[in-house]
Amino acid sequence: MTGDPSQAPGQAKLVLLKAAGRRIFLDKMPCPRGGLRGCALKNLLKILPGPQPVYVRYGVTSLLVLLMFGLRLGMHERTGLYAFILYIPAVVASALLFDRGTGYFAVLLSAALIATTLIWAPDRTEYHISALVSFALIAGGLAFISEGLRRALERAEAAGEEP
Repeated sequence: MTGDPSQAPGQAKLVLLKAAGRRIFLDKMPCPRGGLRGCALKNLLKILPGPQPVYVRYGVTSLLVLLMFGLRLGMHERTGLYAFILYIPAVVASALLFDRGTGYFAVLLSAALIATTLIWAPDRTEYHISALVSFALIAGGLAFISEGLRRALERAEAAGEEP
């Protein structure tokens, strides 16, 4: 690991993390066979917030999506016509941080914001709709998978297993 003689092999060092105003001590968390990857996943679960009030979940999700929208507006035409890829981190982060519902909300809000930037000429409408539906299906699937990852990490932690 770091070559610290006071640290036993296979053990993580004492780490203090500050996330969302909480202090989290990760003291002597066992690492899996020869790697830090399992430790990183276990530490990720410790950083993720617990159950939050509805207004916090949806407020933070809205801020994430609006931040991506601002980035899209700032980049102008360099992002392409739709710029769907910019919204994926907000969708995944909201589903991972909170739950699937906030992930789906991020998908709907992203699609609505994208739709406001499009020119809805009669000859382009079906292309826009098909692109937005494709984005909603793919981003919704990512939200579902991200929330499933969080639940799997929580179940593994509760069972005392290594993720």
